[in-house]
Amino acid sequence: MARGPTSASARCSRPGAPEAALPRNARPKPKLVREEVSVNHFGRLRVVCWMALSLATVPLTVKAETAKPPANIAYVDIDELLKDFGEYKQQNDGYKQFVLDRLKWRDQRVYLVEAEWKELDALQAKEKALDDKEKARLQELAGLSQTRDKELTDLRGIREPTPEQEKRRKDLAELLAGNRKKVEELSAQFDKEVREREQQLLGELKQKIDKAVAEVAAEKGFVLVLEKALLRYAVPALDITPAVLQRLNKPAAG
Repeated sequence: MARGPTSASARCSRPGAPEAALPRNARPKPKLVREEVSVNHFGRLRVVCWMALSLATVPLTVKAETAKPPANIAYVDIDELLKDFGEYKQQNDGYKQFVLDRLKWRDQRVYLVEAEWKELDALQAKEKALDDKEKARLQELAGLSQTRDKELTDLRGIREPTPEQEKRRKDLAELLAGNRKKVEELSAQFDKEVREREQQLLGELKQKIDKAVAEVAAEKGFVLVLEKALLRYAVPALDITPAVLQRLNKPAAG
């Protein structure tokens, strides 16, 4: 049986058919070349975009580096200011002594019985008018709590105490526990006094610092003064701390 001529499509689908036998428009397209073209186009696009971005950002970078800060803005370093502010150091020393005195006053009463507590209050209330006998008694009462605290610590460290030692340890522990509420109330009272003293001192000093800053700023033509602690960066030329400090430490006229 005679076979008809084989079509081009049949030859294309037949395994092992040589590529040269296929029509030119029916040959498979080389994918590798298309991928290379795609990569080349993408690469050129990236280069163009990078150049465009570089050209766009260069003027901004140069402008930021050469820009000068406004001449009407300044800053003050409060930490450095307080280090050499004479009145602040004097007031701060007085404040710290006030706090220490209150703590000492409280600790002197931790191990006192009620009668001793009242006697100590009375003696300290007229401390400047005491005779020698009263001064000696005041000193004795003021040191009782510390002495008894050490005694209780030593008794607690005895592994096999005598009955007398055990009774003494128990008495001191009960005295300490019985005074706890009164001591806590005294601590709360002292804390309130310390806060009020602190707010008063800080308020007075803040007014003086603000006044000095405003005067220096007005003289030098600054319209805005910031605290250094709030800044990420500032040139030293904008620091007016030395001028403010000089004004604060200047003796009052008259």
